[in-house]
Amino acid sequence: MKPFTYLVILLSFLSSSCHPEIDTDLIQDAKSHYIFNDKASVAYKGIFTTNGSEYRAVLDIIIPTPYSSPVQTNDLLIPRAMVTLMNNDVITIYATNISEEPEGTRAYSFTSDRMNFTLRTNAAGDIGEVLDANYQNISGTAIVAVHTMEAPVVAITGTYSCTTCNGHPNVTNGSTQTFNMMFSSNQGVGSITTQSVLGSTTYYGIGYQNACTLISGYNTCAIESGDGATTNVGHYAAGNPVTWTGTHESNFITVSIDGVCNEVYGTWQWPSNSYGLLSGTFQSDSTCP
Repeated sequence: MKPFTYLVILLSFLSSSCHPEIDTDLIQDAKSHYIFNDKASVAYKGIFTTNGSEYRAVLDIIIPTPYSSPVQTNDLLIPRAMVTLMNNDVITIYATNISEEPEGTRAYSFTSDRMNFTLRTNAAGDIGEVLDANYQNISGTAIVAVHTMEAPVVAITGTYSCTTCNGHPNVTNGSTQTFNMMFSSNQGVGSITTQSVLGSTTYYGIGYQNACTLISGYNTCAIESGDGATTNVGHYAAGNPVTWTGTHESNFITVSIDGVCNEVYGTWQWPSNSYGLLSGTFQSDSTCP
């Protein structure tokens, strides 16, 4: 494993600031750490939750454009993450270390006084995995996908609660737990990745979006657990299937003066082992007016 320090970038920046001639060797060396298959930069978007549903967030991670001009500042070269919590509080975290691993894999360590995690990418940069995530020293999990103009990822945080609870110790009346969603398409048919917490266990599941219509300036789509073809199961909890149906609303097509909005809501059910059929509702943290 070869740690990459920011000294090379800083020296390159200082050299270009003080002298008309830019050290092209240093610039090229800095570029080599950031270009994935000749792409200038890579963005990842995803969802995060602590293991007990205390906190949840949307992650926006940028592996920045390579150093190419003396007018760029050093911090523009440092990978950074914007973490938007469920209450819209935004934290910016910079990578404090980059390590190159076998076969071109890279590990970016993001560290702050509130949140820490590691992003590991493959050589092409088209696959990212988040490891060792925690917020306020509470362990959590996260999942991300490459986010581009051609294939934008929509990440939404939210919660679920029960209306038929049957005395289950981990699904109690009046309590809420994490139910986040990540969409591969905002305005049309596409897949959904879900992230939900039951007690202290995080589950990842699948869903799909279809039947989108434009109503009063809002794009309204039906969403449902499963893959839309072979199964309607979102995921299995304690060996039993969790299913859900709902609605995804957004104003990506006609952006309001308040900006883009996304809202998901719906119902779920789960036949538990010892407490019968449980059911309830889910609702995103964000809403559309």
